[in-house]
Amino acid sequence: MDTTTLATSFISLNREYAKGFNAGNLDSSPAKKCAIVACMDCRVNVERMLGLDLGDAHIIRSAGADARAALTSLTVSQHIMGVEQIHIVKHTRCGMQNDANDILRKIVDSVKQKKTSASEAEIAKSLQDMSFRTWDNLEAAVESDVEAVRSNIATVASVTGWIYDVNKGEIRRITETLPPIEMDKSAEPDAFGGQHGPQKVFLTA
Repeated sequence: MDTTTLATSFISLNREYAKGFNAGNLDSSPAKKCAIVACMDCRVNVERMLGLDLGDAHIIRSAGADARAALTSLTVSQHIMGVEQIHIVKHTRCGMQNDANDILRKIVDSVKQKKTSASEAEIAKSLQDMSFRTWDNLEAAVESDVEAVRSNIATVASVTGWIYDVNKGEIRRITETLPPIEMDKSAEPDAFGGQHGPQKVFLTA
């Protein structure tokens, strides 16, 4: 389907959707007080696989369900929208697994070679510094992201890690539901009004 046809279909399909729309009174804070970090993969239907309805959760999606890329959104979810649980859901057969970093780096290098102007050189530099955060071991990647979120200074919610099987449509828990890592009470106050001790770090995407 070409771009024009697809855009036109969006308009007509939206009009049908709007006819029966009755969710205008939903609150922006999620009803189940949870945020889901999931992959942008088109095979992953987060709401359906977890039995969530519109308004139940914040759904934050990125390539590979990269929790570090979601930290800004998670901070807003917790400190403004009242989220108390964070669930990180990666999946099998993900494009960010195994040799994806080498493939993506080759693509970046080919793009860089075509950049000749000063402004394009800045783009090339940003591409050079880009981290794709791919992985080899899926379970270890989930555990690493759980710890990264727990140790972020802005985290006050509990964190759980999951894997979704795209072949079976099933999820399995990889980590227990874990509290945020406690901060050193003797440390200096941080920008969030808490304490920034040696056990906590302020990670950014």
